[in-house]
Amino acid sequence: MHIHFVLSIFSLFFFTSFSYASITPQQFGAKADGVHDDTKALQAALDCRGKVFLPPGEYLISGKLIIHSDTQLFGEKGSTIKQTKDSFILYNEHSQVSDADWDCNISIRKIVFNGLLVDAVSEYTAGIYMCGVRNLVVEDCSLIGIGGDGIYLGRGGKDRFCERIRISNCFFKDCGRNATNPRQSIAVVYAEDVRIEKCTMVNNRKQSYAVDVEPNNRDEHCTVSITDCRMIGCGISCGGSKSAKKRIVVNKCYIDCSETENATLSVVRAGAKITGNTIIANGKNNGITIVTSPLAIVKKNSIRDASAGVLIADGADNVVIKSNTIENCSSGVYVIDSKGLAILANILKTKGKGVYIRKESRGTRIERNRIGSLSGIAVDTEQTEDVRIQRNKELD
Repeated sequence: MHIHFVLSIFSLFFFTSFSYASITPQQFGAKADGVHDDTKALQAALDCRGKVFLPPGEYLISGKLIIHSDTQLFGEKGSTIKQTKDSFILYNEHSQVSDADWDCNISIRKIVFNGLLVDAVSEYTAGIYMCGVRNLVVEDCSLIGIGGDGIYLGRGGKDRFCERIRISNCFFKDCGRNATNPRQSIAVVYAEDVRIEKCTMVNNRKQSYAVDVEPNNRDEHCTVSITDCRMIGCGISCGGSKSAKKRIVVNKCYIDCSETENATLSVVRAGAKITGNTIIANGKNNGITIVTSPLAIVKKNSIRDASAGVLIADGADNVVIKSNTIENCSSGVYVIDSKGLAILANILKTKGKGVYIRKESRGTRIERNRIGSLSGIAVDTEQTEDVRIQRNKELD
């Protein structure tokens, strides 16, 4: 019985160890000393697929690395890949996908991607460049000084889109540092079911965004959820092609662009739900901008130091703006050429008008708001109809 017990323990240990066995670049000659070029060794390890572990160290690469389906690339504290030439760091070989297969089931965890060694950076040099990939997880990674987008999600071979993407607990700093055309921490061009959670993005470069949802063509579509993220110096943009289908959810994020010229949060021609966020602008840009985006929901946000706390314009009909706190803005809610809005139960303590309705904005309800004594409500009666104003109160 004792022998059987020992054998059972040995078998359990053996098969468990085997199941968790990992390939390392060191098996193919990687030095990880920050001096030698480890590109070939890293690629050889990735070509084995399965579990690829990067022991702590600095891995210099001089070209792009291809990651395949069914690969788990992971490191631990101190595992760093440093880019030495102007190219992608890590991408999937999407052009080689067959009709039957997608690139899928890829995870990347606990690795630092560093692009600061490259002087001449291209806007097309992404840190993690994924096209037509399904079931991707990027978790606990840092992307620092990448020339192009930190992470790019776009069209793959056979016109495939990315699907079921999770990016969580990642840190981005100074991504998109190309001087002529700055890029973003995360760019979503053609992807469904993208979840970005608990990430931090820091970037003070002009025209750079933390997240940019930007389909290029009318047949591309994007659905993105951004939750509990912190953005310093950069905000969120959802725009791109006029005809592309887009939907974005932004929930419980902190966006502070007070020290930069960058916009905080703008949505153009997309479905949108924007709730529970804290937004600090620079006094010149708007807090939340909704343009040609019917049925959007803007609820329970705290917005301050903006031009307009919330701007609704150009056919953003039937938008609900409810229970927001808007302070120290030139105006609270500014509406142009949008119908059927519900502006309800907001706290509006602004420098100018709490609510300003103008230019063909019919059927708007302004109810139960608390408005600062110096603010008030303005309606351009010559160009608006059926605006209902009731049960609003002056702030104490």
